[in-house]
Amino acid sequence: MRSAQPAGPTSRPDAISAGAIGAGGGTILVVIANNLPSDFPHQSWIVLLAPWVSVTLAAGWTRLRQITSDRRKERELNNLFARAERSLLRIINGPHSSVEARGRARADLESLHLQRARLDLERFNTVVLKQ
Repeated sequence: MRSAQPAGPTSRPDAISAGAIGAGGGTILVVIANNLPSDFPHQSWIVLLAPWVSVTLAAGWTRLRQITSDRRKERELNNLFARAERSLLRIINGPHSSVEARGRARADLESLHLQRARLDLERFNTVVLKQ
């Protein structure tokens, strides 16, 4: 039985859709060029551009999918942090929480903030090292 893999920017369906978009864009350009009058001076150039348009559209689509996937993951991560922080603050500020529970929640909240800071620092270093 095959294991399920999450769909990402390099998954097979994305590669297929990028190829379809690229091929479709190139095909449309060729169809347009072939429907131009035969004495149109740039008709052959338009046909010659079709492969470049196909590759460019496919690459652009792949990059767009990667950007949207990265932003979605970032938003999900921010939502998880915010939800965990709200839960911990509810315990800390809750009138029925025991002193022991409040202490553990404060420690967990501090740990959560440290994890977030480490993650941000790791991403910062990744961006800086790429340059």
